[in-house]
Parts: sequence; structure tokens; C-alpha cells
Amino acid sequence: IVNDGSADGTKEYLAQLVKSEKRITEYHNDTSYVACAARNTAIKAASGEYITGLDDDDEFTTNRLSYFLT
Repeated sequence: IVNDGSADGTKEYLAQLVKSEKRITEYHNDTSYVACAARNTAIKAASGEYITGLDDDDEFTTNRLSYFLT
């Protein structure tokens, strides 16, 4: 998860989330570099076969991943 300069408690929330879910890695930008730069940070760090993004104003539907794979 890339926190792109949020100042709303996101950094603290992610720190707690990482403690309970070891599959999550957090990255933080002190200032916002816009969505594209944050997404590129995540892509460079990714190790899986598939990548998809989820911006702060998006939501995952139940069929999101299967939609992309068909």
C-alpha cells in the first residue's frame, strides 16, 4: 500500500494493519507525488504475477479480478 502524502491518520492506520496482516507492505511519501507516481512505487515493489490498482476513490467489486482475467 502506498500512502501518497496523506495527513489524515493513514500512516498510523497502515502501521496497525501491517501488524495484523503480514502480506501487506506499506510505503509512505511525505508529500503527494500524484497517483501515477504512487502506483509506480507499488508496481516496482510488487512480486506477484498480476497487478491491479485501487485508488482512494475506488472500490473493488466482487468480480473485479475475474473480470480482468477473462
